[in-house]
Amino acid sequence: MKFSIKDDSKKMNHQVLLRLCLAMVSCSIAIWSVGYSAMVQSDAANVKLDIGNNGEQITVKEGTIIEIVLEGNPTTGYSWFIQNLETKYVVLISEKTSPKHSPSEYPHRVGGSTHFIWHFKTITKGNTEIKLNYYRSWEGISSAVEHFKIKVTII
Repeated sequence: MKFSIKDDSKKMNHQVLLRLCLAMVSCSIAIWSVGYSAMVQSDAANVKLDIGNNGEQITVKEGTIIEIVLEGNPTTGYSWFIQNLETKYVVLISEKTSPKHSPSEYPHRVGGSTHFIWHFKTITKGNTEIKLNYYRSWEGISSAVEHFKIKVTII
């Protein structure tokens, strides 16, 4: 039986090369899938979110407008409040309320559900969170009965 160190080292080199190729292909697929999902989300100039998006992470481009619409009932004293917005990454550009139902649907209705609507604009690349809490202002944030939070990656 012939034993050759040269043959064994060639086998080992081929195995190492094969493993490196497989690792590169795996990494390429992973990077492509992450890049593709980010690209799909960030192609929109505007992103619309509601309570169903609570706890999610989104990826958007600089200059994207993020609209958040949450329901509330201000006649009970409750309102949504923004918590610690990092204005280095995201700024509030508008905030308004709108009745959930049009007056023509319920002409004699007083009070009722309201949409709280915010528009935020992304400023610079980075990671931040947008957090909103639903509470009565005189009771403070510790009495919040509902929370909304999204993680934002700006590319």
